[in-house]
Parts: sequence; structure tokens; C-alpha cells
Amino acid sequence: MIVNKPQLDEEGLKEKKKTGFEAHACARREKLLRSAKKTKNEQRIRQGGSRGFVQSMPLSWSASRSATGARPALGDRKSTVAQARMKNIASLAPICVTC
Repeated sequence: MIVNKPQLDEEGLKEKKKTGFEAHACARREKLLRSAKKTKNEQRIRQGGSRGFVQSMPLSWSASRSATGARPALGDRKSTVAQARMKNIASLAPICVTC
């Protein structure tokens, strides 16, 4: 399928170049800002010593799991699976009776 593009005059080409240039300049500025923020954050962590490093670390798996309350449920998972299986069998039972 061929698409007919409108032919731009000299003013249209200049405007097109200008908007493209502005878009690239804006993208470069945003990239520099992100880089500066990242560098600033890394320097803050380094200057904070071990305290800054520990504060910047995400919660460990065990801490995050125990905080959500998922830890106690791990011991109960087999019975939960068994209950789900029995419910599935019970839901299929009326179908088999009519066979």
C-alpha cells in the first residue's frame, strides 16, 4: 500500500527540522538530568558510609515476606492445596452423577 505524503515547501521543511531538533534536545536534557540525579544519589550513599548504604538497600526477601504475613502461611500451604483439590472434585461430582 502506497501512502501519498504531502510535499512540504521550504517553510514546512524548516519547521519539521526545527521540531525534530527541539525534540532531540529535550531528550538529551532529560537524559542528563536522570544521570545527574543518579550520580548525586550514589555520592550521597558513598558519603553516608555504611548507614547510607544500608538505607539504600531494598528489604531482603525474608524481611519483606515476614512483613506481609506470608511466612506463617508457608506451613499451611499443603492443607490449602488439598482443600482446593477437594473443592474441585466436589464441583465435578454433580456432573458425573448425571452421566
